[in-house]
Amino acid sequence: MLLYLLNKFIKIFKKEVTTMSIYKSKMQEYLSQLREILFANGVSKDEARLIENELFKKMNDEAPPRIAVIGETGVGKSSTINALFNTNLPVHDFAACTQKVEKINATTANGDSITIIDFPGLGEGIMADERHWELYKKELPSVDVALWVLSAGDRAFGNMITALRKISDICSDKELSRLVFGINKAEHMSPEKWNIRTNMPEENHLNNLIGFQNTVLSAIREIIPEWNGKIETYSAHKRYNLDALLLAVLQTVPETRRWKVKQTSDVASWEELVDPEFLRLAKQINEEGERNC
Repeated sequence: MLLYLLNKFIKIFKKEVTTMSIYKSKMQEYLSQLREILFANGVSKDEARLIENELFKKMNDEAPPRIAVIGETGVGKSSTINALFNTNLPVHDFAACTQKVEKINATTANGDSITIIDFPGLGEGIMADERHWELYKKELPSVDVALWVLSAGDRAFGNMITALRKISDICSDKELSRLVFGINKAEHMSPEKWNIRTNMPEENHLNNLIGFQNTVLSAIREIIPEWNGKIETYSAHKRYNLDALLLAVLQTVPETRRWKVKQTSDVASWEELVDPEFLRLAKQINEEGERNC
């Protein structure tokens, strides 16, 4: 009976927890409920403490997140992972001619573990080799999410279309549902009107980003019409829209694994790159607006 309750507790907790704030509050809520159930079943305080310790052990023994990154050389795969999870992956161009998957067991600044599966680039030569696609067929079923990174404004995404068409042929619908598309380097989108004070794109720049994202989305749905996944435009370098990218990742991860991915995340602060005076004024205006509501 107690083992059943313990396993049920863990199952419900993993399903409902998707953010760190919920992680903390839900843990306290469920522990309180668990204690009441245990005491009602005649369990002593010492026994309850042992059960709680076993619970935390099971939670801590949960396997670290497994995140695949896909994309051409130079799109910023490593910098994206660093920005989302505060890892310290070396930012380098993966050799375009390699046929190997690079598995990186990284540690975040908070001491959490994360496994990154870095797929080879999408150059024409490498995609012609069937061994390349065997890597996807082998590795994608085991990941929590696969983040496909593109570069903003690069309309020559023929390699992406070729690769996606091939992957859609060899992967199941379940594996395709784990795909998230991220358009990095938002600051480099033409006409490159980036507001340094607000650390945001100006209107014309933003409109072009939205247009490019819609173009990419249309290309994806031409190949996988039933795909209903997430796509976000962001900048790892400027830390722009990273929260939205992380949310897209979390919403794609299987429910029972979301809490673990969120617990491991540590998003780089966008506000740190905003002009402090502008940020102060914005917060003041927001607080006055809330008081007047």
